[in-house]
This record gives sequence, structure tokens and C-alpha cells, in this order.
Amino acid sequence: MVETDDIAQLKALILAQQEEIAALKAAIADLTARLAQNSTNSSKPPSSDGLAKKPPIKPALPKATDLLHGSLKAYFDRNPV
Repeated sequence: MVETDDIAQLKALILAQQEEIAALKAAIADLTARLAQNSTNSSKPPSSDGLAKKPPIKPALPKATDLLHGSLKAYFDRNPV
């Protein structure tokens, strides 16, 4: 049979491993949070973002009067909507 000393050693080993696992999980969470930072959500300069390009900003949609030509455009220039 298993002796009580062996059981006590195994329990101590399990407790030590649980503490180590908790410390490693905390370290992983900290490193994951640091990895997710960039210049837009931290105090890091934009040059630290690397070579990844940011998504282009979409141009604003033109107003309806910008699409008009000729006499209609002149009418709406004189009489704003």
C-alpha cells in the first residue's frame, strides 16, 4: 500500500504545481495584454507599431449637389437645399 509519507509528499507536490500554474496563467495574461497594445491604445509611439499598415480611411460620400452638372448645379449653388 501507499504510505502516508508518500501521500503527504504528493499533496505538497500538487499544491506547488497549482501555485506555479496560477503564476504562469497570470504571466500569460500580462504578456497577452502587452502584446495587444499599439500606439492607438497606449503611450507607445507610432513607429513602434511595425510595418503593418492601418486600414485606409474611407472618403466621405459626396453630397447630392456635388453630383449635379451644368445648370442644375448652378441652380443649387444659388439656392442651397
